[in-house]
Amino acid sequence: MAEYNSFTYDEIKSSDFGVYIGGEKTFDAPSLRGQSIEIPGRNGNVFISSDSYENVELVYPSFNFEPDLETFRSKLAKLRNALSSRASYKRLTDTLHPDEFRMAVFRDGFEVKPIKYNTAAEFDIVFDCKPQRFLKSGEIPVEYTPGQTPSDEQTKTGSIVTFEAEEGTIISDVKADINPVQDLHGYDKPWAGGNGKNLFNPTDTIDGYLDGNTGKILSLFGGKVAFIKCKPNTTYTVSKRAGKRFRIGETSVYPDINVSYTNEVQGNTASHLTLTTSASAQYVVAWVYYASQDTDITAEEMLATVQIEEGSTATAYEPYENICPISGWDEVKVARTGKNLFNKANTTNYYITTSGELVADNNARITDYIPISNGKCVFSAIQTSASSSSIRLALYDENKGFLQRITSRNPGLGLKSTVYVDDASVKYVRANIFILSEDIDTAQLELGSTATEYEPFGNTYTIGLNGTRYGGTLDVTSGVLKLTKAYLSLDKDDFVAFNTTTYTNKAAFTNQDFLGNTVYMCDSYEPTGNVGSNMPLNSIGVRNDGRIAITPAWGQSATSLAEFKTAMGDQVINLVYELATPITVQLTPTEVKALLGVNNVWADSGDITVKYGTSPYIIVNPTDFPSKPLLEVTGVGSFWLGDTQITITGTSGQIIYIDCETGECYKVTGGIISPANGLVTLNRLDFPKLASGINNIQLGAGISKVKITPRWWRL
Repeated sequence: MAEYNSFTYDEIKSSDFGVYIGGEKTFDAPSLRGQSIEIPGRNGNVFISSDSYENVELVYPSFNFEPDLETFRSKLAKLRNALSSRASYKRLTDTLHPDEFRMAVFRDGFEVKPIKYNTAAEFDIVFDCKPQRFLKSGEIPVEYTPGQTPSDEQTKTGSIVTFEAEEGTIISDVKADINPVQDLHGYDKPWAGGNGKNLFNPTDTIDGYLDGNTGKILSLFGGKVAFIKCKPNTTYTVSKRAGKRFRIGETSVYPDINVSYTNEVQGNTASHLTLTTSASAQYVVAWVYYASQDTDITAEEMLATVQIEEGSTATAYEPYENICPISGWDEVKVARTGKNLFNKANTTNYYITTSGELVADNNARITDYIPISNGKCVFSAIQTSASSSSIRLALYDENKGFLQRITSRNPGLGLKSTVYVDDASVKYVRANIFILSEDIDTAQLELGSTATEYEPFGNTYTIGLNGTRYGGTLDVTSGVLKLTKAYLSLDKDDFVAFNTTTYTNKAAFTNQDFLGNTVYMCDSYEPTGNVGSNMPLNSIGVRNDGRIAITPAWGQSATSLAEFKTAMGDQVINLVYELATPITVQLTPTEVKALLGVNNVWADSGDITVKYGTSPYIIVNPTDFPSKPLLEVTGVGSFWLGDTQITITGTSGQIIYIDCETGECYKVTGGIISPANGLVTLNRLDFPKLASGINNIQLGAGISKVKITPRWWRL
């Protein structure tokens, strides 16, 4: 009878009792909990959601048929008794939904109405179910260890993303390598660069050929010249499918029609050619196709075989991997959840009594209820008075029922007054301070058992640069951001001084210190590096005092800064400079998202395929709902799950279980389960959840393995 559907409730299989089910009543969804409030004078109601759902009544239309009355009665009685004996929520599955299960309780006996000789019946079996449909795939644990490689799912998730890109397109909530901003080629946007061994972007071509007689790139219908940005004094190999025309060389400026090239290497029918660039080389150029000769292949097909790589050997072809340079603003402010939970901006003018009553007082400040995850916290502030007044903490249980008020002793004027809490029954506190006797600007409430150095509430850190944009690299596994270059635009107001005597050609200069940095131009000006007393026309450089100086041709006749600005008009000078000392910052996964979310992606064309760096340290929630996983952690140290930092103390080699559903931590020793809440510290007030989509995992020193049972669910 395998063609009929059945259910299994805590290992009780309905088919074992001859009972089978239909599915027409198994697709109902739960109701969202909340309150609808009618406001007089306003259209409609206000709905306040509790962010939770009601239970669902699951009805299985059921039937059975047996060969005789005795068997019929016996099997139904046994099924009813078996179901009724389970007095709590149990696992419920059925063959209608093979990829999921529910947590359900059987509360009511089913009414049987026999039909046909009293050996068959149709009836409803009703379960009271929790609202979630849990996915069986969420019961499969995923392990993370240092140095592991991506799984198939992670590689698929983190690989190719295609999007429509205009200048200034915003990419948010992505995991990507940030390519350094490269030299610009007469444009006000960075040059898109490859990240793989094949440096040739098939969109970077010229409709022409390399003319060996004139040494120039000339226009040619049906001709294709490929080019890349290159490094000086470097060997490159150009390979392609063998054809009829093949000639390579180098240019010292951005390649275009009528631009001269040098260092020619020719081999029309060869499959690869090699050259070593000169000290002045800026681009490698290659004539790779001519339609009237290469008649057996199209231009697009030929370009799809072209590879330009460093080295003297032609290796197997790989597609171009285009990771767009990402440019940001002067400073990137990333909000980080601080250790200080005391927000003076969110206090009211009350003090609390020993009985938990609030008394109005203009000199007092008290916070709202602040959750304490493990019953441990420290409140401190500097005393500004020798009076007997002291800081206070009001303690509350999980229902916000008042437990007690504790106070600190006044240690003396100018010293830190501190009060400690170490009580697992404490789930919330309210911090109380008197502004006439304690400095509210030094008040700090932090989790744990130690009073640490003061940090302002809601602390942020700033990545600051002199320039208006930056370029760097981001290691998506370690979360290390390294800024190496900056992109700067100068207008007339950026020049603050003028030289009338020292320079052969009069120069204006800025007040920014660039000493030690290497400056590259992206306009028509030539950089001269660190300059002294003489600068040629149309040049820009860094003065001996570290300030950028510029001597454009249109500034020759200027005798003052005002005349220089008038001559400059609305022109803008764009440049890229390499930081003398790169800036390195350790980011959390959430900060990586925040950083990328405010970056502009500059593209040379409208359609860009961006390859994001694949990280093995991700877990992908396939549902629309956040799940509360079970974590099994081996080791002592810290790790990140999403934006939550979890720190494990204790002994090395131990295994700690963190149940994010119940908010409990425990360890198993010799088969004995014992509480371990005191060994786990979170940087947030709530246990972590796995959000819909990509979640990042970052392992710190001392953590040898994290195993995640994700518990995916849907409605």
